[in-house]
Amino acid sequence: MSKKLTFPSLILLAGALVSPLGAYADVVPDKQSVNISQQSGQVTGVVEDSMGPVIGASVIIKGTTSGIMTDLDGKFTLNDVKKGQTLQVSFVGYKTKEVVYNGQATLKIYLEEDSQALEEVVVTALGMSRDKKSLGYAMTELKGDEIAKVNSPNPINGLQGKVAGVQINMGNSGPQSSQRIIIRGNTSLGGNNQPIFVIDGIIIDNEVTKTGAGQDWGNDLKNLNADDFESMSVLKGAAATALYGSRASNGVILITTKKGRKGEGIGVSVSHTQQWENIYATPDLQNEFGSGSSPAWALNSDGSENRYTSAGRSFGPRFDGKPFYVDGQEMIYSAKDNNLKNLYQTGHYMNTNVALQGGSEKSAFRFSYSNLQSEGLTFNNEFKRNSFSLNASHDISSRLKAEGGFSYIESTAQNPTRQGGSGSPIYDFMYSIAREYDTDYWLNNKNYISPAGDGYNSLDPYGYSKTIYDYLENIYTQDEMSVRAFLNLDLKILDWLSLKVKGDIYKLYTTNESKVMATGASKYDGAAYKIHENKKDQYKITGMLTANHSFDDFNISGSVAVEQWDTKRGYHKTNSENGLRVPGLFDMTNSVNKATTEVRYNTDRKRINSIYAFANMDYKGVYFLDITGRNDWSSALIYENGTGHTSYFYPSVGASWLFAEGLRDAIPEFISFGKLRASYAIVGNDCAPYLTTGTGYYAFDNTFDNQLNGGTYPYYKFDKDELPNLNLKPEKQHSIEIGLDMRFFKNRLGFDFAWYKTNTKNQILALPIASESGVSKRWINAGDIQNKGIELLITGTPIETKDWRWDLSFNLTRNRNKIVSLFEGVEKYQLVGGGTDTQAWATVGGAYGDIYTSYAYTRNENGEKLLNADGSYPRSNKSEKIGSLQPKFLWGATTSVSWKGITLNAVIDARFGGDVFSASYYYGMNSGNVKSSLTGRDTQYGGLPRTLSDGRVVNDGVIPEGVFMPGTEIKGVDVSGRSYQYAYDQGLVDPLSAYKYYDNVYSWSSGIREEGIHKCSWVALREVSVHWQLPKKWVNKAYIQNASIGLMARNLGFLYNSLPDNIHPEGLNTSYSSEYMESGGAVFSRNIGFSVNVSF
Repeated sequence: MSKKLTFPSLILLAGALVSPLGAYADVVPDKQSVNISQQSGQVTGVVEDSMGPVIGASVIIKGTTSGIMTDLDGKFTLNDVKKGQTLQVSFVGYKTKEVVYNGQATLKIYLEEDSQALEEVVVTALGMSRDKKSLGYAMTELKGDEIAKVNSPNPINGLQGKVAGVQINMGNSGPQSSQRIIIRGNTSLGGNNQPIFVIDGIIIDNEVTKTGAGQDWGNDLKNLNADDFESMSVLKGAAATALYGSRASNGVILITTKKGRKGEGIGVSVSHTQQWENIYATPDLQNEFGSGSSPAWALNSDGSENRYTSAGRSFGPRFDGKPFYVDGQEMIYSAKDNNLKNLYQTGHYMNTNVALQGGSEKSAFRFSYSNLQSEGLTFNNEFKRNSFSLNASHDISSRLKAEGGFSYIESTAQNPTRQGGSGSPIYDFMYSIAREYDTDYWLNNKNYISPAGDGYNSLDPYGYSKTIYDYLENIYTQDEMSVRAFLNLDLKILDWLSLKVKGDIYKLYTTNESKVMATGASKYDGAAYKIHENKKDQYKITGMLTANHSFDDFNISGSVAVEQWDTKRGYHKTNSENGLRVPGLFDMTNSVNKATTEVRYNTDRKRINSIYAFANMDYKGVYFLDITGRNDWSSALIYENGTGHTSYFYPSVGASWLFAEGLRDAIPEFISFGKLRASYAIVGNDCAPYLTTGTGYYAFDNTFDNQLNGGTYPYYKFDKDELPNLNLKPEKQHSIEIGLDMRFFKNRLGFDFAWYKTNTKNQILALPIASESGVSKRWINAGDIQNKGIELLITGTPIETKDWRWDLSFNLTRNRNKIVSLFEGVEKYQLVGGGTDTQAWATVGGAYGDIYTSYAYTRNENGEKLLNADGSYPRSNKSEKIGSLQPKFLWGATTSVSWKGITLNAVIDARFGGDVFSASYYYGMNSGNVKSSLTGRDTQYGGLPRTLSDGRVVNDGVIPEGVFMPGTEIKGVDVSGRSYQYAYDQGLVDPLSAYKYYDNVYSWSSGIREEGIHKCSWVALREVSVHWQLPKKWVNKAYIQNASIGLMARNLGFLYNSLPDNIHPEGLNTSYSSEYMESGGAVFSRNIGFSVNVSF
């Protein structure tokens, strides 16, 4: 008996777990079965593609609601089919087939894959599905299966190189790390320019990890499960994100999770991914010279070598394999080539996902469980996660439908690697640990622990046992619990009018725990116990009324909605004081002194009330117009007396013209598709909570005694460190976009070009002011940041046959950032990030992230470096621009080759231009540990002869570049403006020792920070994967619907890297958008693994 299916039901039912590639289509009756001719009767059939039966295909009698879905064997049966009626067969990702019923009793129907159809409908703002051709702005959608192909602990890494206009930097603290994600440039002077994430309508902040050189625990994105993703949409322009309000000023990444399908029956899918991560390269370290400052050993009175030295810089003699003494301890003077690599291990990642899904005629559900276990590259670094999710829908009546979802995630991260700086293995071995350090010795038998077992081993002359002890004996963990839930009710009031009520909650709880056995060398000195608990509660309620109407060739859909979004935080911090009574007992009652506690359970409270409306119109399916308007009322902008600029309105308009359709008779046939689009939008943005609470006041602080007249006077202090603004206004972002989308030769070749310009005005920023005022900064509205650029996407299908398909795509992004204005009388504004006596600034006429230092070279009018008489370099002692973090352009390329059920994919990701300050290189040159520091060490590396005080001649002489300062005399000769080489040739000076030269340029106390700046350009082979969809005729015999196996590799290597000494170009200290500094945070590693996917 046939079932009655409504059109919405068919939409929900359409689709399968996997859509195999390489299918070929045809519709032919089964010749052996065409033996009954009748006017009306029962029709049976099977729907197949080249891989075998198609499960869940829709078969309906055209013009009716009578239809059915194919079963597990791809078969169907329809009753009461009249001769002459047309059967319509459809399935997501395939071309719809129509078969006229002429009395056949049995049909065999072949479906052909329609890759273009997969791209026609995309998920846009508020989770609405729209025809991509109707959009007046650029957006990119990736299917969930594409993200899951190279399964990563953090699925956001799967976007790298695939989306124009998006820049992603991976975190460096292990599998739980966060990322820096920037869409179309930096638009705000704050530290966070990252997009928000919206998962099934629930807003997740992509928070910046403010770690500095510490541990990156990541944010809630690490708790997302890629196996649950149906699609991921990147909304880039203000017109695309305007409906999300002020929270979306930096863009939106929209994730839709998988749902069950009505009428599908019960199905089970299982996937398992296993990967191994190995180091394939480290920075280039020299293994020729050891500890010391001279290339020759000092001599004893009897002329023998005095082979005693102290741990320090590596400018000593060449390694000779003989005994020597470091701070009195005998060792062998030879390089330990792998002493850095030995601090790393093979990482292991394993993820198993089980999903149960199905549905009846009115209901559908999908339940998923995922277990992830990961070990990082550094010792004791682990990440574990358990995820549960449930999505369900039910047709309560023909007019009322309900849909809901719930996810519960628990995760634990342990001992993240330091992002950089002290404690990061790379930084330490570049900066201070000599090349002869024997890592294996101190690791074996736990020699890094003191003989008494009560701290690190102080007998280690290099002191690195303290760091090893911290990695292996002190335990730092963060437990997280994340809960997301939503409920949507959709009421069809009239055929053209509907009401949708939506509600969602989001809760995140974190417990950060530090169990410190010791930080000292004895008596468990430094033992401590800390617990820091944080919680975030958020809810959103939305009511939306939608109407649709058609006037002949004109269609219009309009909606009006009201919304309330509310968030708050709380924390509880407890720390032990002055050590622990009983070593290893981590309990607050074990604190030597009374533990200290700080608690706040209702802070960072913010509420945004909103009303918004939008209308989508089209004429003849050729001309499209979208109009939106939204007004927000933010509690963050209200003052205690009830005043404030709490209300801000922002509109958007977008239009597109399918000129290839409208002018079809006048356009050559080889042009398959053509669209012009344009949009303009304004998006508002508020401030952090409590910037407007309190007007501030001066209060008595203390007294001081005047030593001159003996009087005592009171002095007063402002009640806070910042001066409030009593007239704070919201930021406004104005954005315009123009685009052209064309395809040729039946969609075999195409391009999508976009030009955009965004100006963010009325920036809310803290302006530093004189300390004499009693405060350090004041809040103002100022500034105009402009981002202007182009995006280009080129796609092609060079090969498309019955069995073969080859797809290519290339994307290019060029963004130009400019600071149009700041504040009256202010030309520069310091940004967060950086360090080592360098800073990132926003400079009027310059760009966001111009890099400055007061420790640059001093140059003459010809640009030549100036020298002191001793060959050292005087610092500029005034702020000089030495670089910019802004890249010149980004590009990415993907390719996919499929043959029947086998698909090969590859992704390349690239960046060119922009600068990075490499602290690991800078201090590696100072220490003499990197290969570049070999220059001048001996004759092999260009060193000049130099005579020691005892008359011996060594060959580590270096001639510094530059000319002497005006007024410089050496041995009575005026050498002003003369080069050091000239003075050397005249016998006025000796070459500098390599030790002294590198100390002059790279030391902390007197070095030139400009030398740490390098161009940051690279080309990375980001992904390679091979997947095989097993033929259905094989797997169906085992009662399996679909089965696939895959091999994948991620971060295979850098095809080009502009940084010296093989420094990792992506190892930034933090995820601040203004970060430009690396200090040894990242090591070169690649992931290789396999996956298995089976559905029943």
